[in-house]
This record gives sequence, structure tokens and C-alpha cells, in this order.
Amino acid sequence: MATQTTFSMRIDTKLKQRLQALAEELGISVSSLVTMQLRSIADPDRIQLQINGSWSDEFFSESISAEEFISALDD
Repeated sequence: MATQTTFSMRIDTKLKQRLQALAEELGISVSSLVTMQLRSIADPDRIQLQINGSWSDEFFSESISAEEFISALDD
């Protein structure tokens, strides 16, 4: 697994609440959600996954969890 570090930042309270709601809907942590976005910015040549709508819960529950997906990207 990749070495990890702590990254903190200040964001608007409403934005944080929206991120938490989205992460909960997707079944992942806010940290994982932000990490996925930061990876797409840092390495634009990687394949990007765009998740739209509530179908994502069904998709992740039938295949692999979002955490497993993110972990696989590190391998």
C-alpha cells in the first residue's frame, strides 16, 4: 500500500455537509472521495470514473466496494 500522510484544509461548512452526504450515498468516506478527485487532478492520464445518480449504491454493492476500488488503484 502507498505511504499515507495527513492533509488538512478549511472549507465552507455547507460544502463539507454536501461532501459528507455524497460520500454516504456512495458508501465511502469523505477522505476516499477527496482522494479520488485529487488523483484525477494529479494524474490526468489515468482512467477517470464518473459516478452519477443513485445507481452507484447498487453498482458498488454488486461488484466491489469503493474502498476496494481505491485500494486496487494503489496496487
